[in-house]
Amino acid sequence: MIFIGGTNIYRLALGPLSPATATRIGGYASPAGYALYTNSHSDIHAIAFSPANDDIMLCGDDGGIQRTLDNKAATVSWTQVNTDYRTYQYYKVAIDPRTGNDKVIGGAQDNGCTRNIGGTGSNYEQVYSGDGGAVGLTRDIAGSTYEFVTSQQGDIRRRNSTSALGSTTNIRPTTAVNSGLFVTYFYNDPDNTDTLYYASDSSLYRYLSAHTATNVSGWTEMTGVGTAAGNGVASSNYITALATTRGPYSSATSSLFIGTNDSKVLRLDDPAVVPAGTAPVNISSGLPAGYISSIAVNPRNDDTVLVTFSNYGIVNIWWTGNANSATPTWTNVERNVTLPSARSSAIAIVGSNIVYFVGTSIGLLATTNPLTTDWVQEGATQLGNAVVTSLALRTTDNTLLVGTHGYGMWKTVLTLAGLPVTLTDFSGALQNKNALLHWSTSMELNSKQFELERSTDGISFRKIAVVPAAGNSDSRLDYSYLDRSPLAEYNYYRLKTVDIDGNFKFSNSILIKAPLVPQGITVLANPFHDDITVQLAREPKGKPELRLFDMNGRLVASQQFGQGEQMLKLAIPGEKLGSGTYVLRATIDGSGFASKVVKQ
Repeated sequence: MIFIGGTNIYRLALGPLSPATATRIGGYASPAGYALYTNSHSDIHAIAFSPANDDIMLCGDDGGIQRTLDNKAATVSWTQVNTDYRTYQYYKVAIDPRTGNDKVIGGAQDNGCTRNIGGTGSNYEQVYSGDGGAVGLTRDIAGSTYEFVTSQQGDIRRRNSTSALGSTTNIRPTTAVNSGLFVTYFYNDPDNTDTLYYASDSSLYRYLSAHTATNVSGWTEMTGVGTAAGNGVASSNYITALATTRGPYSSATSSLFIGTNDSKVLRLDDPAVVPAGTAPVNISSGLPAGYISSIAVNPRNDDTVLVTFSNYGIVNIWWTGNANSATPTWTNVERNVTLPSARSSAIAIVGSNIVYFVGTSIGLLATTNPLTTDWVQEGATQLGNAVVTSLALRTTDNTLLVGTHGYGMWKTVLTLAGLPVTLTDFSGALQNKNALLHWSTSMELNSKQFELERSTDGISFRKIAVVPAAGNSDSRLDYSYLDRSPLAEYNYYRLKTVDIDGNFKFSNSILIKAPLVPQGITVLANPFHDDITVQLAREPKGKPELRLFDMNGRLVASQQFGQGEQMLKLAIPGEKLGSGTYVLRATIDGSGFASKVVKQ
């Protein structure tokens, strides 16, 4: 028996091979359409057989993994085995605009548009088939909520959220004759959800009562935008990114920002009201040639805009603080993210602070100030390095929805407690016989203190100082500490940042060398309880030895250590020694050292 996987999966008996002898057992149900074979999926990637019984087979495809117990049956019965197996490849995601609501929806490659069942939890159902694209959700409008869904090459649909699965109304403008992007793109204003902008190649259409949209009437083609976006060549230029001023609509302050596949950024002021032929302002000067993948607008001030490019080999992340001017100044804020492709972006206000997010080909990154502070990975243990294709932010409660291509959808609530102190620098230098440590922060939220730790091997650290933190700050703060304690030849330092709730985070370690320091001993934790820990200033060449004497000169404990050991621990049972003063003597490479120690 031969099994062949492609768009579908076929079974053939051994012997002469021909299409006539092939039996379709998975993928699409028949050549007549795109309905799926029961519990199967199209686009087969892998087939595996049970070593114990070759009738049992697993199939890996764009729908995940399915299993059959009898692959030779006339009609093969498949069972989904996708429990906790995340494979959905979302292009776009959207979150319910109502504060505190858990409903989400996403458009996925080969898996249509899916929403969480009942508007809560992480079990999903498909509301529309095909290759999903852009999606949108409305607020309650006259007692109903609506969903906007898509399939490939320009297809856009409206549906009441209570309609039967698959039930939709075609609302694609009849004048939108070109196919547009394969991944159909529109923008449902997340704060004014009855306003819809639909992109078809370089053409832009507007609908101001989207919950009643049809494909025949009500659409306004924004010809001024089409001319500016396409330069009259609609077949090769596309609108690829849209974003609006956040919050309730205002003719005086609201704008629509438009990105294209040929590096244009356009700004259309008062977009829901201006006549169709109004030309947008081209604010692209200073940006590189490339494919604009996303635009993010500061919810507090739409002068601040972040633009990302998905190309490799160019600067992918750009920022401006004067987006409402005729010629904004764009600044390269790629910083330490030079290799990945940037796919999505968001800007959030958390307390009095601004947090920037960028979805990339290596995961979700964030910074509190892209002008001064490097990007750091977010959700490393949850999202990992998944490709983050879409970000949707509900500003009323700072809920961020993250769509990935291959690892499903994720959601988080941005809170003050969830954001760390942003450490921009930690360095040190030898100053005479001391070590001067310096560190800077660009943002602090609920910070309590910095604990400075030191080690001679970079592994075992001990706390040497506590420096109070600012608590809350959104500007640069500088800290320093002079370590006057005896230095070793190699001195490793790290910072432990502690917040008011007791949460903490370690910095990277730095090394300060003191090559001319003479050999010596430092007793750590003196007075001591059950053991004595001694740090040697330099790595010994031989085997060091520690001996402990009482004040009458009697030897009460001794121990020889391994060659080269620099951190020595002399273990002494607590009941063996009474409280009092003792003399500790160390023999290191033929030289003797002594120190008084106190037993508590």
